[in-house]
Amino acid sequence: MLRIGEFAWLGNVTVETLRHYDRIGLFAPAEVDTFTGHRMYTLEQLPRIHRILALEDSGLALDVIGRMLEGDLSPEEIREMLEEKQTELELHLTEATDKLKRVEARLNLIASEGFMPDHEVSVKTVVATQIASVREALPTWHVAPDFGRMYDTVI
Repeated sequence: MLRIGEFAWLGNVTVETLRHYDRIGLFAPAEVDTFTGHRMYTLEQLPRIHRILALEDSGLALDVIGRMLEGDLSPEEIREMLEEKQTELELHLTEATDKLKRVEARLNLIASEGFMPDHEVSVKTVVATQIASVREALPTWHVAPDFGRMYDTVI
């Protein structure tokens, strides 16, 4: 029998995590000393804790992991849950990649201009609208002096 600290070390998990898993009914010790309350584990429990950690590392919720390990879910249900998690993770990855591109663009702008611009550009989706426009290359990001002249051209 292994004490909780020894088992935690072998299982590559914290003592607090083992206590939490026990509280929620996901992973109980093999024995609990009735006098001291010390939790004791066996080496045979290592595969289960490793499986829990692998499923949790995939992003699955602990209650779902518990149902999976107890056999309360069919293979089809497990497949659907994993596919949903895959879709969710792909969405997060796409969002993170988009944010990374925006940070890189801002860093490139600061590097090329030598300062942080005092205005922000945001992209919004709007309904189709007819507009009149003037296109001109401006020497800097400071458009105020040129804006009036360009406005008069459109009007």
